[in-house]
Amino acid sequence: MARLAGLLDGARQGRSGALVLRGEAGVGKSALLDWAREQATGFLVLSARGIQSEVELAYAGLADLFHPVLDRLEVLPSRQAAALASALAIADTPAGERFAVASATLALLDAASESAPLLMVVDDAHWLDAASESAPLLMVVDDAHWLDAASAEALLFAARRVQAEGAVLLFAARRGDGSFPAHGLDELPLGGLDRQQAAELLAGWAGRPVAPHVAGDLAAQTGGNPLALLELIPLLTQGQLGGVEPLPDPLPAGASAERAFGRRVAALDPPARQALLVAAAGATDDVDAIWRAAGILGLAPAGFERAEAAGLLTVDAAGMTFRHPLVRAAVYGSAAPSQRRAVHRGLADALLGPLVADRRAWHLAAATLGPDEDAASQLEAAADRAQQRSGFRRPRPRCSERRR
Repeated sequence: MARLAGLLDGARQGRSGALVLRGEAGVGKSALLDWAREQATGFLVLSARGIQSEVELAYAGLADLFHPVLDRLEVLPSRQAAALASALAIADTPAGERFAVASATLALLDAASESAPLLMVVDDAHWLDAASESAPLLMVVDDAHWLDAASAEALLFAARRVQAEGAVLLFAARRGDGSFPAHGLDELPLGGLDRQQAAELLAGWAGRPVAPHVAGDLAAQTGGNPLALLELIPLLTQGQLGGVEPLPDPLPAGASAERAFGRRVAALDPPARQALLVAAAGATDDVDAIWRAAGILGLAPAGFERAEAAGLLTVDAAGMTFRHPLVRAAVYGSAAPSQRRAVHRGLADALLGPLVADRRAWHLAAATLGPDEDAASQLEAAADRAQQRSGFRRPRPRCSERRR
């Protein structure tokens, strides 16, 4: 928190900076990003989140991030504006080189910080009237390890060179995941809680004392992972937390937050689990497509309601939000391959129009078992569109080795 507060204070004084929060799932990266947003009074805040099912969609992350400030494209040099518009598929213009897209990303971040008369996400009236003044910028990218390669490349290029008058660029990424190599950027490694910290966290959330030796055992078995600790609270009895009853061996959720979420998902009835799977495989901001896919699969809205009642999913006008990215991973990872293929087929059928053609192609490919001419032709068309936008990915040796 002190490190993030220092970056925000520096931005208020016109200094820019970038930081990568690096740690395992559930260690608190998203919580720190949320805290930074809360502290960013007077900032223009741009946010995006990498989505596992969209990791192959070129510039998907960049499109989410820049959606609120696309009106600023007109202030960029024409070549940069055209390159970025082409990459984001919002204009029928010749494709720009990847360097042009990256430099346009940097330029748009700079332009976005210069004034934000209508896009400020703060309540302070004096900022709303300051259309001609410079506004500090906070850019937040969660789950950066799941960004598509083209977006990650452009954002890292910008982060290494940002010179806007007060811009803070924050990324959160998994530890040990080579898909977001943020070379040249400062990193803040996040570790687990120690025994005393785990006891304070458990007592605060459980609403009752937790025996010191129990807190120590739980911290040891979870590696001090805060999310894993919190998910254990409803699965343990008061006697177990108080130390008068033995802890289960092994723990009901195991030593990982993924298993804890998987247990909660497994407690749902099959229609609710399938509803969660549709949301996990789809883009949760395109709620209309998810509803259409659910209808195609014969799922009633009640399945989503039961998942929401279980605290795993939030449904509102803006879309569907998982309680934590690990819920999405647990839902998708625990489903049978045949279930995943059926859901991808439903999503492919539900995605309508040219703007979602690439996404439809990937869902159709994920739904196939064996050679499929329709899926192959749509993938080829998606590849052509990506190449036209310079959105192709250069394979890393590690990925190539994995494919072999």
